[in-house]
Amino acid sequence: MIDIDHFKTINDRFGHIYGDEMLIHLAKVLRDSFRHEDFKFRFGGEEFVVLLRAQSRGACGMILERFRRQISEFNFPGDTRLTVSIGAVELKPSVFHITSLDYADQALYHSKGNGRDQLNFFEDMVDQGIARVDEVHGGDVDLF
Repeated sequence: MIDIDHFKTINDRFGHIYGDEMLIHLAKVLRDSFRHEDFKFRFGGEEFVVLLRAQSRGACGMILERFRRQISEFNFPGDTRLTVSIGAVELKPSVFHITSLDYADQALYHSKGNGRDQLNFFEDMVDQGIARVDEVHGGDVDLF
């Protein structure tokens, strides 16, 4: 998950049309930064989701860091500088996709809460003891 840092300030200061122009430019950088076969979505206001296939977590981190740097170095209209915070998680077939999205969101908010303009992996947060994997327990289903 990718979120533009302090985007509300841009909308409040310059207006929503200017903010929309920033989103269009960011979307172009996003499209150009990832492969055609990677899935890129606008998830809401200023949030985006990218599903990419990488050979390893290290390779994934390099790709996402490169994108993060490209955004911070991009000359947006009006000499505006943007940064993005990123939360990542490895998608696993055994984990429900909504749960994976929640994990990425937790990593994103960890990035935002710890200085912004950074990438964090959910798995690192688990290793550090600041997040936990949800346990799903079986149960009965009542049909009515």
